[in-house]
Amino acid sequence: MEQAMDNVVGNSCKYAGTDIHVSFDSYSVETSMSQTAGGMKAEFLRIHIKDEGPGFYFYLVKYYMEKQDGGLEYYNDNGFTVELLLRKA
Repeated sequence: MEQAMDNVVGNSCKYAGTDIHVSFDSYSVETSMSQTAGGMKAEFLRIHIKDEGPGFYFYLVKYYMEKQDGGLEYYNDNGFTVELLLRKA
């Protein structure tokens, strides 16, 4: 997790050169892995990291997050936003 955060924030500092805004919330998603008809919910901590730059791709961060059974989303919305999904235990 430390390497993923360091990569995202480091790249924001290096390439965007703007303020970086970080926030957190909870996120859940239905999974089909349950034996019950209703399915199960996977719970995640979602970390939003936003700058005002054009954006870039995070191959290593995606790899790190997937190895932790989490995920990565990124998009441009009045700046570049990265969402790290950290699966709750």
